[in-house]
Amino acid sequence: ILETQPPKLKLFLIDFEYAGFVRPAWDLANYVLECVLENHFSNEYPFVNDNYDNMMEEEEIKSLIQIYIDLVQLDFEQLYSEVKQHLKLLPIYWAAWAVMMLLDLEDMETPNLYLVALEFECECMIDLNKVQCLG
Repeated sequence: ILETQPPKLKLFLIDFEYAGFVRPAWDLANYVLECVLENHFSNEYPFVNDNYDNMMEEEEIKSLIQIYIDLVQLDFEQLYSEVKQHLKLLPIYWAAWAVMMLLDLEDMETPNLYLVALEFECECMIDLNKVQCLG
């Protein structure tokens, strides 16, 4: 949604995926992790690939946070610290979610996105240990 009231243009992003209010650090960290996913190059199921070359660098994450706090006036260091914590916790959360979804399936023989999501989140937990800003 782009609001055009002079003298400033404002861009508001609304995330309807979660349909609930979460901490800003959660949403920012989730965005950083989802940058790794590519869904425009795959022609085969599950139509999504992971590409860790797309993982944001520390300076890119800081720039994202700076843009955000300029809009909502939060403390940079506190939010950056929280984003780093959420980057470590989100793969665990989404892996648990994928397991719960798999437990509800009656047909485990058919390929499903939950198994792909579980695999991605487990890989993400391992690969995030290599991201320097999370040390």
